[in-house]
Amino acid sequence: MNRWLLNNLTTWELGILIIGAFVLLALAGLYVVRRWFPSLQESDSNDVAGVILGVLAAIYGIVLAFVIVSLYEDFRKAGSDVRIEATALSKVYADSRGFSPTEAAALKANVATYIRSVIGDEWPAMSKGRESESTWRALDAFYTTLEHYQPRTTSQKVFYAETAGRLNDLAGAHRERLNDSEESLPTTFEILLVGGALLLLGCTFLFAVGNRRLHTTLVLAVAVLLGFNLLLALVLDYPFSGEVVVSKAPFTHGALAQFRALSGH
Repeated sequence: MNRWLLNNLTTWELGILIIGAFVLLALAGLYVVRRWFPSLQESDSNDVAGVILGVLAAIYGIVLAFVIVSLYEDFRKAGSDVRIEATALSKVYADSRGFSPTEAAALKANVATYIRSVIGDEWPAMSKGRESESTWRALDAFYTTLEHYQPRTTSQKVFYAETAGRLNDLAGAHRERLNDSEESLPTTFEILLVGGALLLLGCTFLFAVGNRRLHTTLVLAVAVLLGFNLLLALVLDYPFSGEVVVSKAPFTHGALAQFRALSGH
């Protein structure tokens, strides 16, 4: 559900949806409490309500901070894995210059095919939590090229060994990137975040404030803040889905800049 929302709604639309829902809930909750349970807002209950709200806010703040930081670290890790993969690919391409002209051209074609598949096929697939079979075939094509190559000179043997090592690094980074695209916040944490936000918002209804407009403003401020934090958690949950995503630019920069046309930009 969360991935579908990220892929089908813009960040602004998600913000309006989530924050708007909390604002409407806050207004509806205030109306119900004031109309049907006016005794809950008696001034004598402010001390008790303040203690309860303070404890809940402290506990929820710790949980929320832990989740946001964890999601952000996962987001950064996904970006780091992409850069590691692109670096390994650029080293494979650079080492290919030590091969014979025929095999060097074959490896360059492999690099171009891999970048085209990653950008054109696998990135859209990852946004939906899937992999790209064409990218796996493009990766396998590297091994096929090396398998049929017989280095003759000492220099070619050195470059061959280096390329084989870089290729293994590339395969490992590719697997890590796919793992990053599949990970998400556990359902238990999602329930805790949403449930805690609703409970915290509900406690703000219990305060007795003489100025109703001021009370409404304070409750709405809490609702907006809670909605914004849940929006942030949702946006960071899937690093390859939605508008805020890990960039694929490393595959068309640096030593791989000559393949930039494959990105479609």
